[in-house]
Amino acid sequence: MKTLLKIFSIISIAAIYSQAYQFNHNGPYVSCVTSTSIVIAWQTDVQVYDNYVDYGPTSSYGSTKTGPAGWIIYDNQYMQYTKLENLQPSTTYHYRVRADLLTSGDYTFHTFPAPLSTSKVRIMITGDNRGSSNTHFSKIMLKMVTEDPDVILHVGDLTSQGEGTGSEGYWTTQYFTPISSVASRIWIAPTIGNHEFQGDANEYPWHYTNYFVLPSTDNSGNRGSGARYSFDMGSVHVISLAWGGSGGTPDWDNSYGGPHMQGGATTPQYEWIKSDLAAAKARGMKWIIGLGHYPYLNIETGHGALLTAALVADLFEKYGMDYFFYGHAHCYQRYVPVKYLQNDVPHWFYNGGEIYNEPALQYDPSGVRYVLAGMAGAPQDNGFAENSVTGQFIAGGGYTTAALSTTTAAARYPSYMPNNAFGYVMLEIEGDTCTYKAVRDTDWAVFDTETFNKANTQQKSISGNVRDGSALGISGVAVNLTGGAADSQTTDSNGAYAFSVSTGLSYVVTPTKTNYSFTPTNQSFASLTDNQTQNFTGAYSGPSYTISGTITNSSGVVMNAVTVALSGDSSQNTTTNSSGDYSFTGLHAGGAYLVIPTKTNYTFDPEDNTYSNLNSNQLNQDFTGNMIPGPPVYSISGYVRYSTGAALSGVTVSLTGKSNTTATTGVDGSYAFVDLSTGNYTITPVKSGYYISPTNKAYTPLNVDQSSQNFTGTAIVGAPTYSISGYVRTITDVGLGSVSLALTGKTNTTGSTDGTGYYEFVGLSTGAYTVTPSKTGYSFSSVNREYSYLNYNSISQDYIALAAGSAGEYVKVLTSTGNPLDVAVDPSNGDYYTCTYDEIIYSYDKFGAEKTHWCSGEASGIALDEEFIYAGEGTKVSKYTKDIGSVIATWGGASGGSGLQQFSGAKGLTVDGEYVYVADSDNDRIKKLSLSDLSGNSDSIFGDTILQDPRSVYVSGNYLYICDNKLSYIRKLTKDTGAQVGGEFATASPPVDAVVDSNGKIYVLTGSQHIYVYDSAGTQIGKWGGSIGAATGQFDAASGIGIDVSNNIYVADKNNNRIQVFKGYTVIAATLTYSISGYVKDSSSQPASNVSMIITGTASNNATTDTAGYYIFSSLLSGNYTITPSKTNSAFTPTSKTYTNLSADMSSQNFEIYVHISTEIPPLPAEDKIKLYNNAVNPVNNEKVTVAFRIEKAGKVKVNVFDLRGTLIATIVDEERNAGVYQSDTWDGKNKDGKSLPSGIYLIHIEAPGVSQTKKVCIIK
Repeated sequence: MKTLLKIFSIISIAAIYSQAYQFNHNGPYVSCVTSTSIVIAWQTDVQVYDNYVDYGPTSSYGSTKTGPAGWIIYDNQYMQYTKLENLQPSTTYHYRVRADLLTSGDYTFHTFPAPLSTSKVRIMITGDNRGSSNTHFSKIMLKMVTEDPDVILHVGDLTSQGEGTGSEGYWTTQYFTPISSVASRIWIAPTIGNHEFQGDANEYPWHYTNYFVLPSTDNSGNRGSGARYSFDMGSVHVISLAWGGSGGTPDWDNSYGGPHMQGGATTPQYEWIKSDLAAAKARGMKWIIGLGHYPYLNIETGHGALLTAALVADLFEKYGMDYFFYGHAHCYQRYVPVKYLQNDVPHWFYNGGEIYNEPALQYDPSGVRYVLAGMAGAPQDNGFAENSVTGQFIAGGGYTTAALSTTTAAARYPSYMPNNAFGYVMLEIEGDTCTYKAVRDTDWAVFDTETFNKANTQQKSISGNVRDGSALGISGVAVNLTGGAADSQTTDSNGAYAFSVSTGLSYVVTPTKTNYSFTPTNQSFASLTDNQTQNFTGAYSGPSYTISGTITNSSGVVMNAVTVALSGDSSQNTTTNSSGDYSFTGLHAGGAYLVIPTKTNYTFDPEDNTYSNLNSNQLNQDFTGNMIPGPPVYSISGYVRYSTGAALSGVTVSLTGKSNTTATTGVDGSYAFVDLSTGNYTITPVKSGYYISPTNKAYTPLNVDQSSQNFTGTAIVGAPTYSISGYVRTITDVGLGSVSLALTGKTNTTGSTDGTGYYEFVGLSTGAYTVTPSKTGYSFSSVNREYSYLNYNSISQDYIALAAGSAGEYVKVLTSTGNPLDVAVDPSNGDYYTCTYDEIIYSYDKFGAEKTHWCSGEASGIALDEEFIYAGEGTKVSKYTKDIGSVIATWGGASGGSGLQQFSGAKGLTVDGEYVYVADSDNDRIKKLSLSDLSGNSDSIFGDTILQDPRSVYVSGNYLYICDNKLSYIRKLTKDTGAQVGGEFATASPPVDAVVDSNGKIYVLTGSQHIYVYDSAGTQIGKWGGSIGAATGQFDAASGIGIDVSNNIYVADKNNNRIQVFKGYTVIAATLTYSISGYVKDSSSQPASNVSMIITGTASNNATTDTAGYYIFSSLLSGNYTITPSKTNSAFTPTSKTYTNLSADMSSQNFEIYVHISTEIPPLPAEDKIKLYNNAVNPVNNEKVTVAFRIEKAGKVKVNVFDLRGTLIATIVDEERNAGVYQSDTWDGKNKDGKSLPSGIYLIHIEAPGVSQTKKVCIIK
């Protein structure tokens, strides 16, 4: 029987709910639609706590989103909503709403196209439906079922009476009931009208702000007031404005609306419109549609044009608004595109409800199209007499159309088409074209239409963003436009700017701000033909400052968890710590900042602190929190310390009694409980391994602030203890004894290493400690090790001892910006270059002062030669000038691949003479690029059968040293052919980068953050580093190294944003050697092999050119040398090369070979018309060159000798000859006066029937 009663009770309750519990206003309605999200809102007649939306591509759904509890609108209406995210653009979804016991039917919605998509969008506009009947509005909404627009824009006056007694009924009958046919799937985006305020004594639109979930003013994705907002749909940006004096009080207008009648350009809405439109243009939005309630232009007699819109017309025109729709007057009017003559003086102003000095309007095809669309059902306004407050139109402008009315008013104002119809406007926008139609609801006839193509307008835009290296907008940048027009804008926090410009003119855009440099410095646009986007990256170079302080309550007790907001030129939020402290660091000089503290139930004195033109640290910027009047509250605070007075941190202090919570003592041992109402409380401190006295403190009752509520902690004997141990070794891995190690923190003591370098601290209780090594004549890597909370035995806590003046010793830290990935040092002057995570290459002088910087690709490796910088940029390699970063050449392209002329993961690289060697990591190979043949036809590939993820390559002498990251190996290949040679070796962890010093020692940076040193045979001879952190000698994600002429090692310490410099092994001057190398080729660049190369002077030796014509003399001491080539029947230019006081490697020391032909002349080959035999002669030895030629028919034959300047030197033949082959004409290397000519290149030219050719000949003495 009990079971039956229970079942019956459940059935009864369900029946009660089914009768009284329902969705109001015919189900849910959608809002805040984007390409990836939507808000589903609904109203219920009781409070609902469990809200869900099921959604998916079909009516089976598949996903569920939980929403928050709703809020009350009035006695029997509650508002609920849920936001769905991570949706796909241009996609239809099914959904249903579940609220407690209630489940809706199945509905659908459609997401907007992706931002900047040029897909078709359809926008319906109407408004002013308020009235005693909802007939017209209901009819128009039903029409939208078949019209199916993407969004409906409502220009305000949604109801006759938005507030006061009976207003809920107006909202139901005049708005929510008519829209129920479409609101569940189409967003009706409203702007607020004057009737939304009507009926409330305080003139506040309470129902409007609670019925709708609309975007926030800052477009953050949070719920906003609905007063003003904007959104994107494909290539269209829509902005909804709270028009001046929308009916609310000045307080409401000042908070949300504007231009607020009195303010114009000084109001918050003016600045918001400017910021919003500039950002839309900077994003590349092609179309801008605006809506507001009050008329801009109006010649209907019932409602004067409230020309507060004129106060922001400059923004509409500057940022290229296409259409602006409004209501208030209950009729239809469309104006041709117009602009104010903004330069008219004096300009307009507002006073006492009237606009004065309104400038004239003029037709302009690139102007704004203003449309009055108050057509949704409010009583019609029938008069069309001229309105005295409407601005005068300038006559002419070339505008004519038969579609416009021929009324008297229209004759004076040939710019509008009025109509009394109820109905709507529809825009269909696709790409550059907008099709406009106005439709009346009596027969759904189109009574006004136009087609507007933006591609045909002369008005275009130049827009973009000014951002820092972290892609955050930079405010306060003056962006100046010069050239075809002069204009200037100052960016706000989003960094956006936009200029309206005309086609056919040239412009220059230049950003400026004190203490900033910009990349690029400016941008020119010659003979502009279309919209242009140009972004700038700003780098701050000035000083940085701090704003900090402490927040206490009125009793002087520190307040933790107070939210402190920084706004202005930087936006940050922080909360006070357990000591009541807050701090904002890294603030730029000259900036304007506002600091505001907030905490529930508190006010603060002062309310805020303002800083303009910040030029110093602002410390002790304290606030006092005052509890909002109510029941008295109190605090309990104090310290937990050792008997020595040292702070005991990490103690959990529990508060029990009237309220229950916990606090943890800070590093100073302090704790505090605040905002406690009168009652009984007990506090109890607890920490494992400790006895704390007293065990607790009780307050019965608490009715005054209790400060100095202190406790004493004592470590319990037998509690767990821990140890810290490790070794101190030299760079050569030998233990170093007698190193002193200081332990500080919870326990203070010292220890020292034994003969093996071992040390140990034992018996340590849980706590914070620091260990610091020291020994006269040594530095250490790392400088110390910190343990914030020791609760385990910490072993292998090793240090590397670096003897003063030895390799590995820290030298200095140098400037780097943007998180450096690699560093290269110019051997000629000590300047250094970095490529960075933010895709910028920086140039610094040897002291660390920045010289210049420029944007690169995704460069992760750089290398230098005498004139240029080379960067490995993922899918390409770029060659830049050192001075300003001009791109000279590029190998590869935007798309990666494995082809001969492609890259995939181009990283480290090195340059040597005529070639650049690149670690093409993802293709597991080294690419050899020819600097003399940019076509890529001379490129070659090395190591593709043995390498796995090569990260870097370094050339030294005739060899390449390659970091094989995957195999943890250093590969050694010949630089000419890529052949493997001895001296390869494994590394202790994956190698990242490597360099080779002048002594042949190899320095390898590894993923373990060590720098290992190896000799030329691959034997490890030293190491340092290995400790992660920000102290001297520590690294954090170090990724590249470089070397200077003194063998100092430069480390790109990425996450620490710096370059650290360490000593390498000393340059051994006595054994410093050099090389001389080059090629021998003929005049056609064909290599000459087996040429004997003889070097004499300080040392003598022979070498022979290989099949590539290459030779090299290595290991040459500084001195004087001469190199002479030799080969039988051959001559060379030059005949030799001399080097005085050789002090550097000399590459590209090339010779050209000329082959002597036997004096016995062979027959002239059939394919030749002219040939020289013995084309390298010495007149001193009576040698001659023979000129053989063939002519096909008789005629005049001239064979002359010229020098390289074209001067005639001698004539060999000048006569008529018959057809045939001639092989007996010679030249003895003398001029026409019979004198021997100097050594050099000369030209023999033949002109004969069917023959006109030139050959080179060489005279060698």
